[in-house]
Formats: sequence, structure tokens, C-alpha cells
Amino acid sequence: MPIEDALPLSPPLEATVHAVSTDGRGIARLADGRVVFVPRVLPGERVLLTEPRKRMGVFEAAATERLSAHPQRRVPPCPVFGRCGGCQLQHADDGLQNELRVSFLHHNLKRLGGFDDAFLAHAKAVTQSHTATSLAYRRRLRWHVQEKTGFMAAGSNDIVGTDTCLLGAGALASSAAVATQAVANTILAQGAKVEVEVTLDAHGALHTRLLENRRGFEPRRQGNAAPHPGRNAQKTPPATRPHFELPHPRLAPFLVHPESFVQPHTDAAKLYGETLEAALVSFLGRTPPTPEGAALRMWDLYCGSGAFSFVPFFLAPEQRASRAFNVVAVEGVGHAVESCVLNHAQNQNRFEPGAEAGFRAVAGDVAAFVRHARALEAPHVVIADPPRDGMGTASLQQLVTLFDASPQEPRLFLYVACDSGSLARDMKPLLLGGFKLEALHVFHTFAQSAHFETIAVLTRGVAP
Repeated sequence: MPIEDALPLSPPLEATVHAVSTDGRGIARLADGRVVFVPRVLPGERVLLTEPRKRMGVFEAAATERLSAHPQRRVPPCPVFGRCGGCQLQHADDGLQNELRVSFLHHNLKRLGGFDDAFLAHAKAVTQSHTATSLAYRRRLRWHVQEKTGFMAAGSNDIVGTDTCLLGAGALASSAAVATQAVANTILAQGAKVEVEVTLDAHGALHTRLLENRRGFEPRRQGNAAPHPGRNAQKTPPATRPHFELPHPRLAPFLVHPESFVQPHTDAAKLYGETLEAALVSFLGRTPPTPEGAALRMWDLYCGSGAFSFVPFFLAPEQRASRAFNVVAVEGVGHAVESCVLNHAQNQNRFEPGAEAGFRAVAGDVAAFVRHARALEAPHVVIADPPRDGMGTASLQQLVTLFDASPQEPRLFLYVACDSGSLARDMKPLLLGGFKLEALHVFHTFAQSAHFETIAVLTRGVAP
């Protein structure tokens, strides 16, 4: 089974792949003891390799021939897989991809979290795996435009030219021409490379944004380009509208600023929202009633546009034992806070009567908010959805100290993580602060890649 894009083999080195690393590359050990990282191979496969080269402290090699194949290997559906750097696992079927991503989480809990075997056994027992659409699922793509349009090559700054992306939903899949047209309104320095973000909104329209602070280009006009009608577009929002609408299972409308973060998967808001809601209902069912007139306090840290900020406001009276919630949503990106405030105002009539006791959006650094929160009453519920580098030990220790001021009160911490390494590190201070891990939810919302989303459910002072 020759592999065409590999380098010539001289001399042939035979190896067996014994695992897949968290970045999607296979790991093999040579006869001389060297550990080699090999792209596009699967566990158990025997391969012939090029002479390994050391790069960034590790040995890398290319497979020139497969002597045996994993039974769940498949032909990658994308013609540029292996050259484009966006996907790492298209050569594995969906079931194997899901198994690998769950193993990445458990590996990072051990390697980066430093947890012992007893905790790892518990973590594996409470892990739940959630499948999602594996193709045509993304609502945002980032195209690179230079002399051609496409995506960054694996391990280089070159562009792999392509007109389509199989991960794009609807009109987004063939939006290369839209990205190219957006660059036509730009004065380019010679050889400049431009990144164009294209987002599919709730009406089927495409919104383009040239990413700022990139060298070599200067927009001819300020602001974002007008929405481009998708193939199946319905009524297109006006070009002057500062926020556009995305689908959401609860909020209608759910407004997002063009410069704000967007969950890439079309089903992400539904999958994550249902999990957060179920965890909240379970927590409420195991906690004593609050004094008459007292509301439960919830903080939504790194709230973004408010995708999860209003989860308690949609709970029926029997789900929350007729208790109300006072929510504080904190976000460091000003545009996103604007969206969050708009989404609250435009959806209040959809909230369950009596569920909302108050809402406040805070524009500011989350770490600073937590650091100065000593004067505030500690929340009963925290939803945290930090960026890839996580919340950090200092902020979490400060939260634990705040909780310790009223140790008898039950707490629920819902940690939404896009990086399992950060999650592994950040769980440590919570567990040392008396929290118990109840569930780990793995979401396969970045199919074909090694990435995934995790929600960790942790409680303190709550009966099992």
C-alpha cells in the first residue's frame, strides 16, 4: 500500500504505531529506541518510514508504505487531506475518531493534571461521549488569500488552494469565492497574505471579515463587508446591521457581533446547552430550598454573547422548585457584552415567568472580576467557558476562597473547555477546594480533527 505524498525511503525503517498523540499524529518507537511522530497513521499499523528528522525537540517521519492497516481506516473524504493542515483524522472512521478524542482527554488528565490511577478510573467511569454531525457542520471558516485561496498547509506557511471545504455548512462549504471577492476590496502589498473569516448566519447569508492587525494589507473602506447571499438564503439582514443572527435552541434572536467568538459547530449551542441545563436541574433537585424571597446566584464567566447566560431563565417551575436566579455575566470583549445585553433584552418575553430575579452584564477582565469579588456574595452556580489557555490556578483558588466564606452552601461548577490540557490543570484547585467530579462530557464537535470540547460537572456540598 504505497503512500504517494511521502518522501523516498532510504533506508527503509519499519515500525509499529502504538498510539496516537493528542495532536493526531501516530507515535512509533524504532529499534534504536527513538520515539517518532508520524502523521496519518493509526494504532497497530505497521509502516515503513523515512529517516526521522528532529524538529522542535521531537523526531518526525513520514510513512512511505503501510504493511498493515487498522480495520477502521477509511479513504479520506477530502481531496486535499494530508496537505491542508485543518484536519488530522479524516483517515479514521467516525467511531475511531471519537474513541481517540476521549483517550486524548484521559491522557491529559494523567500527563498534565498529574492525577492518580484512582481518580483516572473515576474520570473514565463518569465520561460521556456525545456524537455530532461530522461533515458540513461548521458555521465559520477562515480562508487564506494570496495568489490563491485556500487553507494553511500542514506544518508550513504555504496555502493549499481549494474552492471548497467539506466541513462548511450550507453555502459556507463553497465560500472561497466570497473570501476572494472580499480581498478584491483591499489594497495588498506585494506578496501579502490575507485571512478572511466567513460566517454563515441564521438566514443563510454569509458575512465576511478581514482579520485586522495582519501585515501587508489596508482596507479600502472601513467596517465589514455586506452579507453575501448564500445559495439557499432567505431574507438577508441589512448590511448596516452591527450584529447578525445565529440559530440558537432557546434564544430567538441570538445576536452576535461580527468580531465576536462563534461556536463553530451548528449543533454546539444545543448540545452544550442541554448538558448544562441537565446538570443544573440535577443540582437543584439535590439542594435544599432557599429562604423565601432569596434568589440563587449564578456567574457566567467568559460569557461571550450570552449563549449560556440564560439557561436558568428557561427552567420550568418544577425544575427549579420555583426558585429564581440572579445572573451576572462577565466578558472581556466589549462587542460580545453588547450582544449579551441585546440577547437578554430581546428574549425576556421568552423566559419562564418567575425564573429571573436579576441580570447584569459586566464588561471587564474575568481574572480581575474574580480577584475583586471578595465584596460579593459567592455564587451558587458558576459556568466558565474560558479561552484555550483556561482560567488559571490563581483565579480558581480565589473562587474557592470565596466559597469557603460560606462553606455550608452547595455549589455547582460547570467548566466548558476547548482544551483538555487546560481543563486538566484547572480542575486541580477545584478538587483540592472540596469539589467532586460528577461527570465529564466529551463533545465531538470538531470532527475530522484532534480537537474536541469538554464540559466538566463539579459539585461541592451536594448529596450524591
